[in-house]
This record gives sequence, C-alpha cells and structure tokens, in this order.
Amino acid sequence: MADIGIEWVKQYHGRASNLSNTQAQAEGLYNTLSGVRRFNWGDDLAWDQDFEEQGTGSPATGTDNTRIDTVDIAFFSGHGSMAGPFFGIASHDDGTAKPTELRLGNNNLEWLTLDACEVLNWDNGNVFARWGWPVFRGLHYILGFHTTTRDESKRGRYLAENLNNGDR
Repeated sequence: MADIGIEWVKQYHGRASNLSNTQAQAEGLYNTLSGVRRFNWGDDLAWDQDFEEQGTGSPATGTDNTRIDTVDIAFFSGHGSMAGPFFGIASHDDGTAKPTELRLGNNNLEWLTLDACEVLNWDNGNVFARWGWPVFRGLHYILGFHTTTRDESKRGRYLAENLNNGDR
C-alpha cells in the first residue's frame, strides 16, 4: 500500500495572490486515494525545504529525506512557475522549491504531482534540462502543468479516483 503526503498553500502573505481551493484539492487526493496517509501540511506548515535535498541550493536547508521523500506519492497544490512550486512563507529557505535543489526518490518518492501553474512549461524543450537528472533519483513521474491552471477544488480527487481504478 502506498504512503501519501500532501502540501498545499492558500495564504501567501503578500508574496502572491491568495488561493481558495488548494486545501480542498490536495485533501481530495489525500482522502480518496487508497493508501496510508502520512502527512497533510498546509499554509505556513508547507515549506519549500520539505522538497529540497540537504546541501543543495542556497541556503542549503533541504529536509526532503525526512519529508517529501518518505512517501510514495506526494501532491502539492499552490502557485508555481518555471522556477518551481512557490510557497507562502520564505523563512525556512527561500520560498521556492527549485528543480536545481531537488533530488527525489533517493529515499522513497515515486510520484510527484505539482498542481501549480507552469512548473512543467515546455520552454522550447528546456523543461527536460530543468526537471531531468539530477531530480530523478528514483522518482518515476512528475505530473504538473505546462500552462496556467485554475484554482479549483476537484482535480486531486479526480486523480485519486483514476488511480484507484487502475488508470496509470
């Protein structure tokens, strides 16, 4: 049975516009997907360093081996850009989980869903340079958006229902 973890941000404290449906979206996956629920961190408890490898980036405060990389499937819902998912506070690192700071799956993570705008923007093929090696250290999939997306509440639940039905 898969271990599940989610992080979501509604309150951006002036760093970006607040969102309304990220909690419902992430918890839709969390409460619907068959598996073991491990963590549900939202707003000021969702941090970019949870996704980042210790010793990478500046500051090098990553804690992924005790956070995101301890589950089989992780889901983030919030703002994003080609620079990565964007968090509401920057006091635990810099507020953005940049692909250059990620080394995922070297502990456990297999599936990462980033329900955030433009995190997988094609950018004339540069998406592969941003999200390729060294991000994939055992990670099998990253799901995300090439374009902007709406702040809606049901995508997480729909993804979980499809996975529960064997759609992969």
